[in-house]
Amino acid sequence: MAGMVVALLIGVMAPVFALLSYAVVCLSTRRSAFWHRVAALGDPSYGKYIYGFPIQQLLVVMHLAHNGLVLFAEASLLSIALGYLSWHLVKSRAVTFARRVLPGRSSPGTNSASAAAA
Repeated sequence: MAGMVVALLIGVMAPVFALLSYAVVCLSTRRSAFWHRVAALGDPSYGKYIYGFPIQQLLVVMHLAHNGLVLFAEASLLSIALGYLSWHLVKSRAVTFARRVLPGRSSPGTNSASAAAA
């Protein structure tokens, strides 16, 4: 933490943060063929959210993460893999079921008032 403060004070981190922020915005708004192929695999976002913390705790308890960077890398890879698995085994089936049971709604998360207004 102190190293980041010193780097920020001497002017090294501000350009890095600015470029990193710009890169995240550019990559998240692009519509390339690569991102379409990645999106076709499923949506692991909620699975990453659900499984990320328990995976981190398990890695720490089992002493498999030697430092914070290793913990981040291991937990990220495992939670993304479990997120995709969860998408294919649970969420995609639930969305399909909800579309059959609730045919008048466009998606399971749509508010009925906003759907009626549209």
